[in-house]
Parts: sequence; C-alpha cells; structure tokens
Amino acid sequence: MSSKTLNWTVIGSPIKDLVVLATPSGIARIAWDQPNPEVFAASEAERLDLGIPTYEGSELLTLAASQLQAWFEGELQAFDLPLSPDPRAGATFSSRVLSATSQIPRGQTLTYGQIAALAGNSGGARAAGNALGANPIPIIIPCHRIVAADGLGGFGGGSERKRLLLEIEGVNVPPS
Repeated sequence: MSSKTLNWTVIGSPIKDLVVLATPSGIARIAWDQPNPEVFAASEAERLDLGIPTYEGSELLTLAASQLQAWFEGELQAFDLPLSPDPRAGATFSSRVLSATSQIPRGQTLTYGQIAALAGNSGGARAAGNALGANPIPIIIPCHRIVAADGLGGFGGGSERKRLLLEIEGVNVPPS
C-alpha cells in the first residue's frame, strides 16, 4: 500500500455492517448505515486527499475484522490497532477527548463532564459531546462509553445502538 492509499472493507456485526477504512498508517474510519460503501469510501478518500480507494484485503483490515469480531463476542477487552484519524485534527480539545476516551476500559462508563475534565476542560461537557459526536473511529475509540449524568446521553449511531454496544460490554443500562 502506498502512503497515499485508502483501503476499505465491510465487516458484519450485531449493530449492522461496518465499513472500515484504513490508510497504511492505521484505521481511519468506521461507519455504519452506509448503503453504498464504495461511494462512501470514495468520498472519504477525496476528503482526506488520498488516491482512489481500493476494496482489497490488507493485513490491517484483516486484523481489524478479527479484533472487532472478538470484541463483539466478548473475547477482546481492548483493541490493539494502529489508528489514523484525520491528520488535520491536530492537538485540539477534540483530539484530547478522543484520546482520553480510548483509555476507558471495556464495561466502564464516564460522564461527558468527567471526560471533559480528563481532556483539560472541566466545564466542557457540551464540547466533549460534540467531539464524541464527530468520532471517526467508533467502537475502537469507545465513545459509547460516555454517558449523561442523568441517563444514556446522545450517540451518533442512535440511542438503541449505544445501548446495545454497552450491553455487549456487560454494562447494565437502565431503560429509557
């Protein structure tokens, strides 16, 4: 894979098919609800200024598929995959939120306020929620583990998908 390529694949999961995109340096994007994965991959390649995306096997995508399957089956506690989110994000509050979120162990949750404080802005719960809503690599960067102080909170994939992801991890989620 050249340094300007984007590979993609579709991985089945209990929460619908996942489209996984990878650059040579790591997993760049995970998305669901993509009716045309090829068009989605092409759009992301253009946005990231990469070449035409290829649907082909790569060691990284094979490893990602294996780890995601093991995670969904409860056999994997933490992912060990190189990540390559949008390099234009820089060292912003959003990237600090995502980094802190990556450290939350399986089966545990934090509130938006707690993750904001860990990222260096104790009053930034709403900003943390916005950062999590833009998470390019859900599940692996487990934004579903961030909940509201008074309930489940929002989720880019919808509250039922968030609930299912938490239940897969063994979190007792109260009914909404």
